[in-house]
Amino acid sequence: MYNHQADLCKIILDYERSKEQQINLKSNFGAFYRYVNKKLHSLSGGDILKNAAGNMVVDRQANASLLSVYFSSVLPKMMENVHRLAGRCRKMPALKIFLHQLVF
Repeated sequence: MYNHQADLCKIILDYERSKEQQINLKSNFGAFYRYVNKKLHSLSGGDILKNAAGNMVVDRQANASLLSVYFSSVLPKMMENVHRLAGRCRKMPALKIFLHQLVF
């Protein structure tokens, strides 16, 4: 069973590698950006999350709710650390933090 799954993964990786090589050979920026954008955007609208009970949640509203609960619990702690560190600096410019800059 494991060997079969490993073989399937190898086939998929080889296919992906060959597609990437074809894009490199084309030297076409349009093809490159289309490929990258397809990799960055999920057709399903996002990954499947698990709730506290360990069940997979596929409903978009339920996923949004799970993410909201998670980030509302994590961001205040992160901001507290940022403000504590900012207090140690004598001269610090206005602190502007955007979600796309945060690393979790």
